[in-house]
Amino acid sequence: MSKDLTAQDIKRIRRKYGLTQQGFARLLGLGEASVVRYENGQTPSKANANLIRAADNPAFMRDCVDDLLGLAALLVRQQIS
Repeated sequence: MSKDLTAQDIKRIRRKYGLTQQGFARLLGLGEASVVRYENGQTPSKANANLIRAADNPAFMRDCVDDLLGLAALLVRQQIS
């Protein structure tokens, strides 16, 4: 069983990438208020804790950024058409 994710763990993971709470939340598809609560000590749901743990892996975060950029490019193309 993996250890509980602490507020300090969440802050460390977010800061590892130089992200604000808002940026971290958006990149992972979480609410900004949720990230704030988690960093203030509220325990994330199991699913959100697993997602945040995955964010500690740079390859996972790279995929998230790639997905986000791909979606943004698609939306821009649709607006131009």
